[in-house]
Amino acid sequence: MLSLAANFAISGKDPHSYLILNLLLHLLNVVLVFVFIYSISHRQTLVAFFTALIFGIHPMHVESVAWISERKDLLYTLFYLLALMQYWQFLQSRKPLHLWLCFLLFVFSLLSKPAAIVLPLVLFLMDYWQQRSISRQVVLEKIPFALIAALFAIITLKLQSVTAMTSLDLYPFWFVCFLEATR
Repeated sequence: MLSLAANFAISGKDPHSYLILNLLLHLLNVVLVFVFIYSISHRQTLVAFFTALIFGIHPMHVESVAWISERKDLLYTLFYLLALMQYWQFLQSRKPLHLWLCFLLFVFSLLSKPAAIVLPLVLFLMDYWQQRSISRQVVLEKIPFALIAALFAIITLKLQSVTAMTSLDLYPFWFVCFLEATR
């Protein structure tokens, strides 16, 4: 909402600035995908380029760029990718600052769209991929992420109207969280 308010302060109701900012956010996300994949693929430029290319031109992103109301997807993706990049830096350096920045970016991603609740699981997958044993320390560093994700999941479930989401009587809580994360 803050980004839309900034757009309104700059250009009022003229839709062009909203669409231009959406396009710029999408292009920034494409660059972040390239940088992230480049980092995790041991600096393989072709892999990063083709991954970013597919991400950039995939039809799934058309609505996020074309619809002003879908700015939330672009911001959620921006902060999510930045959080992943900070966690990757944490895995490489083990500096707590990167973990804290990852957490802060995770919160920003959640504030943009609740679908970011899956990040703690992705962090565990990154640990596994880097052959980091699942120790007590690894689990403890994920607890703040899991607590915030659970809080946002509960808030989302409480705030969604009956028409926006099926009741928990029909589907279990974990399934509803999965559906929200894949939206």
